[in-house]
Amino acid sequence: MQHTLRHWAARCALALAAALPLVCAAQGNSKGTITVAQAGPVGGAIGFYTQSIQQGMAACFGWINSQGGVRGQRLELLLADTPLDAQQTIAQYTRIARQYRPVAFVYPMSPTVIDGLLDANLGAKLGIPIVGTVPQMYRRREPVNPYLFFVGVSDAREVEKIAEHIATVGMRRIAIVHWNDSTTTGLVELIRETTRRLDVEIVGEYPVSPDGRADLGEAVGKLTKSGASAVVSLLAAHETARLSSELRAVDNRMAVYGPSYNDASLIEQHADKGSVHGIRISQIVPNQDSPLLKIAIDFRKHFAERFPEAQANNHAFQGYIAARIIVQALMRCPDPRSPACLRAELENTRNHDLGGLLVNYSAKNHDGLSYVDIGMVSRSGKLLR
Repeated sequence: MQHTLRHWAARCALALAAALPLVCAAQGNSKGTITVAQAGPVGGAIGFYTQSIQQGMAACFGWINSQGGVRGQRLELLLADTPLDAQQTIAQYTRIARQYRPVAFVYPMSPTVIDGLLDANLGAKLGIPIVGTVPQMYRRREPVNPYLFFVGVSDAREVEKIAEHIATVGMRRIAIVHWNDSTTTGLVELIRETTRRLDVEIVGEYPVSPDGRADLGEAVGKLTKSGASAVVSLLAAHETARLSSELRAVDNRMAVYGPSYNDASLIEQHADKGSVHGIRISQIVPNQDSPLLKIAIDFRKHFAERFPEAQANNHAFQGYIAARIIVQALMRCPDPRSPACLRAELENTRNHDLGGLLVNYSAKNHDGLSYVDIGMVSRSGKLLR
């Protein structure tokens, strides 16, 4: 694993230009290696998530390899630059499975792609488990898919936690700005149900086009007139940043909340200076900067060793945790290159301590972690918890 993620992306671009296979590896594929693969966009807005997850996993795998690997076999991380298209992702998974026989796929991106993979029953057809998703896909939690293992709580639990936090701090009038698609409108209904229970009034709901290019001016104007104390932003991170910036520009200080895909470092990149302070973001993993949590200390150390010039973020920490979950299951496999054994051992994971963070799976529960909290973005753009 000698190349940075930037080099992997460059190799992918060269492969595309030469009409070669789209798969790019952190090291050469060879016998005696255990392969984990991801197919997703390397560039664009979604590329942030793909690259962050890959960096976190690479930090973990590099550390494990330096300790002798898994039963003497090295871990290999493959990245296939793939558009956000369900059929192209299905084709890419199939090609990777045939050529590299990975022990797992990790972190497909976007509801459309994830729905496509699950509707095609691709995990079972290929016999390879899928670990982690972005977003957290509350709609696909029940019934449990034997080949899909989530790494944290659902986005439904995230928005419930947001509503609970709003009520706990004493706010009673809120608004929601959200993408107008089926997944997000389902989350809006869940917020409605939770706020009714908590005696919190929704004074406005403002849907916008789910293309990431919405004009938020109209929503900001309505928010300012609504009398809401807080707004829940069910938008992409760069739009949440713009929403906060435009609210602060008209001196509206209402609290801004968003789910965990609103990574603090990504919001800070897209917001006007000084406008991110106080944004609250639900979290499905603990604080990566914790001075006491063993897995956070390990993450910072291994990430800095692997990527000394890169800035760690929450999604890189998620990737690191996912890699640790995979490794602990592989360590119990007689043949750690067997996808079937990995799937079985993931499902047999009970109260495994990753370093102050417990992971649990069973045949009836594929959530992994139960952690959920609310963090706040500081003036410097760091997430405080």
